[in-house]
Amino acid sequence: MHIERKIIIVLSVLLLIAVASIAVMIANNKTSSSVDSTVNLKNNSLNQSSQEPTNIITPVEIKKPLFDIIANGSNGGDVERGNYILKKATEWKDLWTKINYYNSPIPPVPDVNFSKEMVVALFAGRKYTSGYYIEVSHIDEKVDGITVFVKEYSPGVNCLTSQVLTYPFNIVKIPRTEKEIGFNTEEVVLNC
Repeated sequence: MHIERKIIIVLSVLLLIAVASIAVMIANNKTSSSVDSTVNLKNNSLNQSSQEPTNIITPVEIKKPLFDIIANGSNGGDVERGNYILKKATEWKDLWTKINYYNSPIPPVPDVNFSKEMVVALFAGRKYTSGYYIEVSHIDEKVDGITVFVKEYSPGVNCLTSQVLTYPFNIVKIPRTEKEIGFNTEEVVLNC
């Protein structure tokens, strides 16, 4: 009986030592640099290894999207279907008022600096059920022009929808340009 108890104690101590060793290894990995280094205990100094680093991090240029979303939703105020490019504050204010026709009070017009920015507004038109939406998926800028890629979503036959009028819209601001702007629309049927 005493032998079994001693074996359990020895195994417990060995397990604790193993866990402590693993914890020390993890702590050392978190604090070590990405370049292998060795510690010379006699001099208490660090010596860089002559080996090349194994994990080389290459800087990558991250491009900011060419647009910022201002507003989107399914209650676009019965604005006629289409894509609109707005370059004046008065046009933007008029469109914002039209979008929010059913809201009282009308929310403040989002800020757009028309000396540096312009508005691109997408409207899917009147829909007779829920489940529709429209978005700018991305914008491609070339030397000769800009293409706004649009995805227009509609509910598939297996989608549950409400019998309600909706007016899907998506409004973004982009850097002001005099380049020609074109639209490429992809229709996507949702498979619910």
